[in-house]
Amino acid sequence: MALNGFTLSGFNVTHVDLSPEFAGTLYGISNTIANINGITGPIIVGYFLESGTTIENWNSVFYIASGVYVAAAMFFNVFASAERQNWSTKAS
Repeated sequence: MALNGFTLSGFNVTHVDLSPEFAGTLYGISNTIANINGITGPIIVGYFLESGTTIENWNSVFYIASGVYVAAAMFFNVFASAERQNWSTKAS
């Protein structure tokens, strides 16, 4: 979480780099997909904490959260591009 601030200068501006004309639409789509974690997160936490709020159960929750965070960062670093896309201009 300490490095989360880097997303503002990385992920958030990539939409404008890909397509200035459709940056808002791209951001809306990616933000919708990203917010799925807001729905699934509490469900997963509830599953792990059903048997009680022990240190071991919370460790599992934090390890999963860390794993998701690292996997998403690695995916972005490998597959992200800041090059303007050929579909990014409006048809006249």
